[in-house]
Amino acid sequence: MMILEVGNARLDYSHKNGGYIIAEYTGDKLCKAGIQCGMHNQNFVIQPGKPRQIPLCFGDGEYNITIYEQIRDHMYRKLMGLSDESVYMQNALNPFLGSTVYADYNKESLCVLKANEICKGMKNDIELLSKIYTFVIDNIKYDYALAKELSNKSGWWVPDPDEVLNAKKSICFGFSSLFASMCRSRGIATKVVIGNAPIKRHAWNEVFVRNDGKIGGIKVRKNTWTRLDLSYAACGVSLAFMSDNGSYIPEYYG
Repeated sequence: MMILEVGNARLDYSHKNGGYIIAEYTGDKLCKAGIQCGMHNQNFVIQPGKPRQIPLCFGDGEYNITIYEQIRDHMYRKLMGLSDESVYMQNALNPFLGSTVYADYNKESLCVLKANEICKGMKNDIELLSKIYTFVIDNIKYDYALAKELSNKSGWWVPDPDEVLNAKKSICFGFSSLFASMCRSRGIATKVVIGNAPIKRHAWNEVFVRNDGKIGGIKVRKNTWTRLDLSYAACGVSLAFMSDNGSYIPEYYG
């Protein structure tokens, strides 16, 4: 086992070539894990008391991994770190095939049980995706009250897929987290993407499938990443907008 422990923080990087690390924080402050590879870097919130899988979403390379603890406001101190850790993944899709901090589930999760239920008898990726896509946009509504509440708060909100499923409403991040969790549980590589569309802060998904088809009117090609935007689809945004690459500027992946 390759494990670092310092104070309230624990970092397990023995699964790095499987596409993820596991970070845990037992303190009472806000904590985050930073990953950096080449020119790419990203931070993930680590909620206290629960191990979190952090995807190494930049592929193979030399990673710097750091755990930070909040001092106050936007000030953090470094608790521990790894430098120039070599990562060679067995499968480039691995960071987007399992449970992670932005798509947190297990085999007993309600979202997984629901995916198993609605996808029974489905034989290929397009059939699976169509079932999950249709289920989410037909059953989850956009939560304007939550969007307003979060706009007045500082910090970083992370959705729980089962809570989204139970509430039957969420913001864009909740839609993308639930969709990714359901798809990954059925073996479909799915990204949670956070960025701007076009200037509004937004979250959506990208999927990687093994056969061609259409999902919600969007053409999906095999062996490449295709964007799907479930919250906008649920709100009736046009296919022309959702198909336009210029409408989306991705910043973070999870």
